[in-house]
Amino acid sequence: MNQGTFNTLGDVLKNENKIIIPDLQRDYCWGTVLTNHNKKSLTYNFTNELIKEAESKLKYNEFSYGIIYTYEYPEGFLYLCDGQQRLTTLYLIIGVLNCYQQNDTLSGLLQFKNGQPRLSYEVRNTTDYFINDLVNFTFNCKEVTDLADVSKTSWFRDNYKDDPSIKNILAALTDISNLINAVNFKAVTDFILNKIGFVYINLEAKEQGSKQTYSKIREYGEKMYEIVNTCGDPMEANEHQKSVLLSKVAGGSKKDWTTKWEIWQDFFWINRGLQLSADEGFNEFLSWIKKIEATQGYSIETVEEYFKAFFLLMTVQQKMLTHRNGKIINLKEEFERIQRPNLMVLYPCLIYLKNSSEVKFDGKKYFIAHENVNYDELFRYMRFFSNISRNTESIDTAIKLAKENGHNDVINFIKIESDEFKTILTKEEIKKLMIYANSNDNTERENIENKFWLAEDHSYFNGIIEPLFKWVEIIKPDHFSDFALAEFEKSYQFFLELINKKNMEKLRIAILLYSESFSDFREGWSWGRERIYLGIDTDFTFWRKWIASRELEKIIALFANDQILDEIIAQELNRQTDKDRKTIIEYLFNIAPGFWPWNNSKRYFIYEKDICFPNGVQAKENTARKTIL
Repeated sequence: MNQGTFNTLGDVLKNENKIIIPDLQRDYCWGTVLTNHNKKSLTYNFTNELIKEAESKLKYNEFSYGIIYTYEYPEGFLYLCDGQQRLTTLYLIIGVLNCYQQNDTLSGLLQFKNGQPRLSYEVRNTTDYFINDLVNFTFNCKEVTDLADVSKTSWFRDNYKDDPSIKNILAALTDISNLINAVNFKAVTDFILNKIGFVYINLEAKEQGSKQTYSKIREYGEKMYEIVNTCGDPMEANEHQKSVLLSKVAGGSKKDWTTKWEIWQDFFWINRGLQLSADEGFNEFLSWIKKIEATQGYSIETVEEYFKAFFLLMTVQQKMLTHRNGKIINLKEEFERIQRPNLMVLYPCLIYLKNSSEVKFDGKKYFIAHENVNYDELFRYMRFFSNISRNTESIDTAIKLAKENGHNDVINFIKIESDEFKTILTKEEIKKLMIYANSNDNTERENIENKFWLAEDHSYFNGIIEPLFKWVEIIKPDHFSDFALAEFEKSYQFFLELINKKNMEKLRIAILLYSESFSDFREGWSWGRERIYLGIDTDFTFWRKWIASRELEKIIALFANDQILDEIIAQELNRQTDKDRKTIIEYLFNIAPGFWPWNNSKRYFIYEKDICFPNGVQAKENTARKTIL
């Protein structure tokens, strides 16, 4: 084999070469280790990607699976320092392929002429015996049915069950045999025999003036193992994708793209946050492209387009946070913290900024021409999807919508008519966009946006301010035609006054009173009785429900007519016909506030004739009770 250059898999597994997994190596583990992005095993993802490359039939001469390090003694006995997981998985794939066909070349990769496997394990004798049986009794006998569960074959020994490597090989074979079938095995065979391979490094130790010895070679090999394989990690997804993409690049530009790839890796290293390496962030980034493009076959140029978009987002994020008064999601903080930002916001922004002209490359680094960045438009885009993301996770819809819109102002969304976008372009969102579009100028638009965003950011609304538009009609039914910002602001001020501290307790009672029954307030049980819950101030889910309710609309109409809550409650109590209901509400309104310190969660229940305020400890000793019925 050629040292330091690409060698096909056939070059590695040929002639008298024997691949030995030395006892210093860990067990084979890819069969049961699951990846974060799809919860499939490393073997499954490795094989699945290999099949996709094989079936794509792209015109490149070689497909490298990275570097393998060996130390060799005697000649032809290749002790692996690094590459066991990849090479073992490929060996198993070759075995499965061999089950489907008469192919002397595949058989030659699997074993010598004397029937001995080319793969040998020094880690544990049972693993070595198992590989020998697997090759001779299943792979070479073309026993495809064995692959479903090798542990049920006649040759499988009881002592194989407790071997960690064998357990992982069994799991790996299940995944491989589920992916390789009678339809694709020919394409995969051609790909393995003619395309794939490794850069081969043979580590040799020579003593000056003396003959090389096995002990010295092993000592050197073990040191190199510690250097190159201490972590024992498989080849990362971004490394695999780099190999795929660079193999499609014309030879003259390969060096330039390799340089850019290294710059991208440096960027993800700098922004790795709490991660130990750049890999997790870079892998996530590539998964975003795959999701947005909805294809496996994107080019390295496409990667750069999205890198520019993400580079711009990360660079201007801090400025965006304070550019306007509205809140937007901090994608940079989320990425640095967990490498997984809010995708409902990230995907549309990447599409909007794809191949951004604001990002330049000077041959050594990427930089932003800040004077060319339209911060207003970018902020509005981030704000729109940040607000939408509070109440929906329609990520696929967000991607489609962003693609339809391209690099246009968010106002352009009102021109996109399709039922599939209704989870995002709700009637409220269309109404707000229409109001922005009808503004006289950018200053007026900014003023309206600021008022809307202030209301949207209130924790009780959580981005949905349709109730405020309804309240405008209730407060000024004869005045409302075209949008009037002053009336919208008045509606918001009514809301703020209703929920201030002096009114909040009364508002709880008023909503309870105007509801048809207590059923909407029932929440669980306390000591065998239904518990009624009136909502603490910080229970945003509770208040978001009632803000949009008909009950609150009735209260708003009366409140806007200069009636205070005491009068509103008294007036409705007089109309009550259910005596028990009336008694309970009167008690809550007039006396219960004195008991709330017992029960800060605003819960109570009725026990026989008593109203009880449990504090969650013991019913008999620590519950305020009052006979009211």
